[in-house]
Amino acid sequence: MTAISRLLLVFFLWIAVVQVIVRLIGPERKERWFRQRELSRNFLNRRGLFGQSLLIGHPRTCQGWLIWAGIVGVIAASLWIALPPTIEGQL
Repeated sequence: MTAISRLLLVFFLWIAVVQVIVRLIGPERKERWFRQRELSRNFLNRRGLFGQSLLIGHPRTCQGWLIWAGIVGVIAASLWIALPPTIEGQL
């Protein structure tokens, strides 16, 4: 498996993990724990259904920061596993 295919696989894994977490949190807790940006919703900055469902927002409570840290940890760990650093002289 090449590095590009592993990276694409990890990217789709990230999308799946975030989607599962957002669905497990639910809309009520998502509203309490995260703050959405208040932008005017015009044609140029409009999100689709998939983009809106992945949008979490900025953490505003301790639970939000814990969820955010967990997502970042999963992303970092999966990237580390998929593309491990090479030891010098070893390719």
